[in-house]
Amino acid sequence: MDYYEESTTFKSLALLTCLSCALGASAYNFVSNGIYYNITGTNKVEVTYGSNKYTGQVNIPTTVTYSGTTYQVKAIGVRAFEYCSDLTGVTIPTSVTEICDNAFAYSGLKTVNVPSSVTTIGYMAFRTCSSLTSLTLNYGLKTIGERAFEYFNPTSVTIPNSVTSMGMYAFQNCTSLTHVVIGSGMTSIGAMAFNGCEDLDRGTIICLALVPPTINSQNTFDGGHYDYTVLYVPQSVYADYQQASYWSNFYCMRGIWTLDDALNVEGGSIHFESTGDYPWLVVWESDNACAMSGNKGVANTTSTLTATVTLTEDTPFSFAYKAWGETSSTGSVIYDKCEFAFDGAVVLSSGAADNTEWITFEYMLPAGTHTVSWTYTKDGSVDPEGDYFAIDNVRLGSDSKRGDINGDGLVNVADVTALIQIVLNSTPVDLSIADLSGDGQVNVADVTALIQLVLNN
Repeated sequence: MDYYEESTTFKSLALLTCLSCALGASAYNFVSNGIYYNITGTNKVEVTYGSNKYTGQVNIPTTVTYSGTTYQVKAIGVRAFEYCSDLTGVTIPTSVTEICDNAFAYSGLKTVNVPSSVTTIGYMAFRTCSSLTSLTLNYGLKTIGERAFEYFNPTSVTIPNSVTSMGMYAFQNCTSLTHVVIGSGMTSIGAMAFNGCEDLDRGTIICLALVPPTINSQNTFDGGHYDYTVLYVPQSVYADYQQASYWSNFYCMRGIWTLDDALNVEGGSIHFESTGDYPWLVVWESDNACAMSGNKGVANTTSTLTATVTLTEDTPFSFAYKAWGETSSTGSVIYDKCEFAFDGAVVLSSGAADNTEWITFEYMLPAGTHTVSWTYTKDGSVDPEGDYFAIDNVRLGSDSKRGDINGDGLVNVADVTALIQIVLNSTPVDLSIADLSGDGQVNVADVTALIQLVLNN
């Protein structure tokens, strides 16, 4: 299908949408707590448009009861929040499996978390949400419809590994977009999908698919993307992308890091393995590669990363981590378990929701062959702001200078005091000594990491 056929398709779909409106597509069966619903099946409803024009934050429940019958909320219906310019936020429950055509188009929505239960995002679902700057798409989503996110303003977007297809114009004219991750399951990307994303000329695209997704149009990406955007692809299939239609046009193509590349410190040679439905993934934070559990935000799942090490003598083993899980109000019970184990014995367990800065953990491994593992176990409750376990900078052996801020050959409380003064006064310092969080700068995160290192020594 060429550009002119696509334009004709768009006009036809627009006509059908207007006709649907004229025929009363916004009719509703009942209202509950200010939310309008259509009954769509036995004990099933969808949210629909009503005369109130939704405003502010709307929290959609998982179930709703009307006239003695309890219904599951299964969809955000066609045009449900369209033109609701005063809508600022929405909570989408995990009962919802579909976000229908035009559901939030032209609304004032600022942030959105699409839960893992949603498999389909329809045509123009979030089109021209010009205030929408934060978008979270979770594993479970399979299809992104035509023009779904056209004309909205994120700086980055990650398309999960479960997505297999992206429609035409899906992210067209997202002019602030500078960083795109395309998941490993992607098989086809529609024409004009990223056309008009001007800032992506100076940004990055990471495509994790082991088979280059089908692209049928030169205009899927802008000419500037082909000339200036850095495209990362799996090193093992780098040659396939170099020969694939339109992917071969990218001048700045590079092989993407594996888990081994992302996790080892410079010179490290540990081999990492992660299999199953939710393997650990290489992710990027400000041009730094690390690894994150693959079941982020997916209820009742487990994601495990392992490595085998053989040592001739007792050797320090360390890594940086971030862990966000759910705990009881007192913190005494961890519902989402972020665990590090040595030969099956758990030696680190974290689930506190404030572990959002990199912290360094060190453990002494005895001589011999051992298995180390990192596991994230997610319970049935999903937190849209977190739910992950991430690690970086895995090291075998000691780094004699690391953390020794005052240069006395020891790493202790005196170094914490010295580092605090460096941070407060912005004093220049050797990053190899003071950058304990591994983010390329020295700040409060390094103080936190150093305190943790001192406590574990």
